[in-house]
Amino acid sequence: MKELSLLEIRQLNVTVRRGCHYVPIVKDVDLEVPERRSVGLVGESGSGKTTVLRSVLGLLPPNVHLASGTVAFEGSELTSCSERQLRQVRGARIGVVWQDALAALDPVMRVGDQIAEVVRAHRSVDRQGAMESAKQLMRQVDLPEVERMYNAYPHQLSGGQRQRVVIASAIAAKPRLLLADEPTTALDVTVQDQVLALLEDLRSELGLALLIVTHDLAIVDQSCDIVAVMYAGRIVEDGPVREVFSSPRHHYTAALLRASPSIDRPGILPKGVPGAAASEVALRGCAFAPRCLKADAICFETTPDLTGSTSHRAACHHRIETKGNNASAGSQ
Repeated sequence: MKELSLLEIRQLNVTVRRGCHYVPIVKDVDLEVPERRSVGLVGESGSGKTTVLRSVLGLLPPNVHLASGTVAFEGSELTSCSERQLRQVRGARIGVVWQDALAALDPVMRVGDQIAEVVRAHRSVDRQGAMESAKQLMRQVDLPEVERMYNAYPHQLSGGQRQRVVIASAIAAKPRLLLADEPTTALDVTVQDQVLALLEDLRSELGLALLIVTHDLAIVDQSCDIVAVMYAGRIVEDGPVREVFSSPRHHYTAALLRASPSIDRPGILPKGVPGAAASEVALRGCAFAPRCLKADAICFETTPDLTGSTSHRAACHHRIETKGNNASAGSQ
């Protein structure tokens, strides 16, 4: 039985204006986030991950244009919504955790008041009620000494504490979907684990769906049910995390896995992906072809479709066929 999709992106195409021309930076992206599930959107910097996330919210920069495609949330199309309609969705139905918590917070406003402000924007409560709700949210995200912390300013908090404040604000209106853009990038490893555990606890407690944008495969492995791998503006592979990571079908996914350190492979050093990441969508052919040792003429001439089983797909002319776990590790 097919899972119900809370968020459904179809044939998303995004362009950026450069001089008199519009250059594609996201091409034909299909992505689904089922109810109560966690999806990881992973790839190198510049692959288009954050652009996809911003397209969902209607928050693209002025020189970036959503050229075509649909973004449906709870069955309603968002790309045709007015700015006023989108403001009713942002925060209320879709919460966001941005990469830089310090930049996301007002530096001259107490952090507790910032959470309370979100509460008042989306709930019918008075100032005192919003304050009490904010304190409860701070406890829910495991912030210590809530009475003292409420009156602190962002610069007085650690990186992990600031991220918890941002998460508290993101769940203040009880959204159904939480978008997290590189939520642990600026944190040390121990705090990263704590924040990821918090997100998982909140997903379970509140019945949230979660879309995590990251370049870190370990985060996806730890926190996600489903993964979509992006390269140069396209999704090149998607499927259940365990299946994709144990038996990747695209050579880029296999290369990313080999480049990631793992305690499950003692004595095996990470191996970097050869070449440089493509900065733009390939107009034809596979963008990964110049870095792939399996590439031949068709790879440079014809763009591969994202095909396969309903649960595990890859966009590759010479997809990896595996019979067991990690049989792809030496395929390139």
